[in-house]
Amino acid sequence: EESGIDTFIEDAPGKQIQGLQQQAETGDQLWDFLDTVPADQALYGYENGLIAELPADVKSELESVLQPGSVLDYGFTSANLGVVIVCNKDLVDKCPQNAAEFFDTQAFPGARALSAEALESLTFANIAAGEPLDEVATSPIDFDAALGKIESIRDDVTVFWEGGDMLVNTLKNEEAAIALAWSGRASGLNKDGMNLEIVWQDGMLSPGVFAVAQNSENKEAAFDLLVSIAKNAKGLAGFAETMNYGVSNPEALELVPEDIRKNLVNSHLDTVTPFNVEW
Repeated sequence: EESGIDTFIEDAPGKQIQGLQQQAETGDQLWDFLDTVPADQALYGYENGLIAELPADVKSELESVLQPGSVLDYGFTSANLGVVIVCNKDLVDKCPQNAAEFFDTQAFPGARALSAEALESLTFANIAAGEPLDEVATSPIDFDAALGKIESIRDDVTVFWEGGDMLVNTLKNEEAAIALAWSGRASGLNKDGMNLEIVWQDGMLSPGVFAVAQNSENKEAAFDLLVSIAKNAKGLAGFAETMNYGVSNPEALELVPEDIRKNLVNSHLDTVTPFNVEW
């Protein structure tokens, strides 16, 4: 509303790139602006001519208000979450404080849950096997090391969860006491009264990407909207507070109450690593 740009919203969770492909094939371009495309899909869309490159002036304007590293050649990251260790403190006496300890079921007993998303669980297992955090974003997955780690605790893994709803049910139903989980969902459960510990060490940054469709007929307005959202600190702060997802505008993060800000991934960029999305 503040941007003065008329918009309509079509929900397409996880299907933004598929939708752009279909629209490119039919020539019927419906979408101009894309909200929260998963990072690997956004890169694929850009490399395959579906997502537009930022004009130099737009990129410069975004870089002036957002955290270093959050502005890409084809958009900016927001609605960011952490993939982190989460423990139900009502079920365990002590919680693993890093990836290696997550896989030590003797020192840290308790049923485990892992993500069924291969990039998440295999990256985490590689970190546990000794991959330095500062090399994760540029290193290919070592399948032998990662699968060996997972196999070592296979009898303790009760759930490979798919999607946020299944993760929430796994934790609420006490199907697992210790989980590799999405930080936003865990924070939401704590708001609802659960007693979960969230461990940020050796976590992984999973960003969403805001971008513009390459074939948009309204590119100028779409880029204006992109910049408007990035600069809207109050709006981004309200989103972060409501949804428990991190945002990349430092001014917005300062507006979020401390008890919520401490569990947003953008407050923990020193202890988490981006995935190797290019891989």
